[in-house]
Amino acid sequence: MDKRHIRKIEENISFLVKDVDYERLRPELLKQKLFPARHLEVMEERSNTKLELFLAVQRRGPTAFRRLVASLAFSGHDEAVQVLIENEESLLLDSFANTDPFIEQGLDLTDSPIQPNQIVIEPASVLREENNMTYKMTSNPRGMALIIDNEDFENLPPRRGSHIDSDCLAKLYQQLGFWVVMKKNLRKLSLEFELFSFATDTVHHQLDMAIITVLSHGENGSIICTNGEKIAIEDILSKFNNKEAPPLKGKPKFFIFQACRGLKIDPGVETDGPDDVKMGENLEDQQYVSYRLPSTPDIVSLVRDPSYEDMFVSYATIPTYVAYRNNMKGSWFIQCLCKVFMRYSCEEDLVTLLQRVSQELKVYCTTKGEKQINETLLRGVSKKLFFNPGLLNGQIGRSHQNTNQTNYLLKATQREAALERTGLIGLPTMPNFPGHEQLDEIWSGLGSGLELGFEQCAV
Repeated sequence: MDKRHIRKIEENISFLVKDVDYERLRPELLKQKLFPARHLEVMEERSNTKLELFLAVQRRGPTAFRRLVASLAFSGHDEAVQVLIENEESLLLDSFANTDPFIEQGLDLTDSPIQPNQIVIEPASVLREENNMTYKMTSNPRGMALIIDNEDFENLPPRRGSHIDSDCLAKLYQQLGFWVVMKKNLRKLSLEFELFSFATDTVHHQLDMAIITVLSHGENGSIICTNGEKIAIEDILSKFNNKEAPPLKGKPKFFIFQACRGLKIDPGVETDGPDDVKMGENLEDQQYVSYRLPSTPDIVSLVRDPSYEDMFVSYATIPTYVAYRNNMKGSWFIQCLCKVFMRYSCEEDLVTLLQRVSQELKVYCTTKGEKQINETLLRGVSKKLFFNPGLLNGQIGRSHQNTNQTNYLLKATQREAALERTGLIGLPTMPNFPGHEQLDEIWSGLGSGLELGFEQCAV
């Protein structure tokens, strides 16, 4: 356990011993595998079981603090949770935080991109429940989100501006209803350990989804760690397959990689208008061939699932190309993603949201007309994923009901008015660059070059 977490427990041990109901907490300690049952039985034989518990947990390893907080949260010890996570930057648990449109956000986008205190997600008005074409997304919290932000490197240039991305994403995930685990500036061994401990964390059993975000230098197929060592993206994905991450089997896993995938630059092409080919055309030209095992008694039927399922993988750029980041405003891709999710996650599924991100990102360009486009890959995705922000299971009207929606619709209307004041929605349609006066310099990263804080995310 980190020394700061040990100090946090020691400073508040009197309150924890007094506040915690051990009988309520015990089942969660076992679920989170914080202690084996025989260890708890030994502590229960002593005069002050709760004191023994909070002394022993300090010796339970690097993930013990997170599991302790999860155990307290799921057993209803809200005050104890707040005491432990106060001023804790690496673990953010305030699900659905700051979703009240009347909270003062200090919104002003006249000379800056979206900042963390400007993240405001519209709450959904209809709860999309689980069915054969929709993933379950009703747990509270929805899931855990891991953010790995490598900004400072030992032998490579720093990724200035990356902290804006990580802070914005943390607030975005919180308002979508996720607990956020933040890790910064990891060497390869530490990065691999954090991925492993997150993927195998038993808290996922009680949640519906996981988000894994990596912000770093990169090259085609690899992420570069702060000590210069590389980890293959396929190795990262493999840690979350059905075999390696049993707690996440059957649950959606959303990966975001904000990193270069090479050194190529897209100069863009001139266009006279909208694309001629629309999504969904020419599908009938595709040839689909299915194979069926012969139905003979000689074949043994084995019930098995694929190793890779339910993975949404979103890259900031396409293979072999650079991804752009502004030193003072953050990266194009992450800022586009935040903007889209703030406005549309209340009503659209994840794939549609990522398509909107592509639409936003294609408008961005450098002063030389250089472009960037993101890429989304689906592995074993068999359903739609709706975040249902701001809604708890059974709280308001479902997709097949029409009850108690007035208040939430009203809040959405008020939120839209608040967002319009910031210029985040209701913006005029931006024509294609280059050189149009309506192009928003805040979002496009326009400037005269490196002297204004603009750079490629290349190594």
